Amino acid sequence: MFRTSGYWFAALFVGALFAFWPRYLSRFGEGIDRYTHFHAAVATIWCLLLIVQPFLIGAGRRDLHRRLGALSWVVGPLLFVASVLLTSARFRAMDPATFATDGSRRGPVRTAPFLGRVVAAKAVVVGTVAFLAGLAAAGGAVL
Repeated sequence: MFRTSGYWFAALFVGALFAFWPRYLSRFGEGIDRYTHFHAAVATIWCLLLIVQPFLIGAGRRDLHRRLGALSWVVGPLLFVASVLLTSARFRAMDPATFATDGSRRGPVRTAPFLGRVVAAKAVVVGTVAFLAGLAAAGGAVL
């Protein structure tokens, strides 16, 4: 699984490019707010890390893998912050009529469980990274 994970992440990234083409990438300079750009930039960095990391291990570049892996301690929380800022900006931009129809389906009450799952998933990722860092440190201490 780990030998091919870089390819799977790359395929997902290409899928994301197609998914975001109509509403974001095709209109890149057309008055899109800074929160969307921030979220897109941080999410792109996160995805690129997911793609590059397995290939670095496969190429025997553990040193570079570890250095780039340290970025995930910054990029992961930034992605969470970017997601919350974007969600908040989108809700604030809705007029009362739109919020009553569209926002009620994705409103704060319905979004809270989703954000709770996002926080839990990010905690699992950060916990896994911490666990793997501990293993790497323990392995380095043994060597």
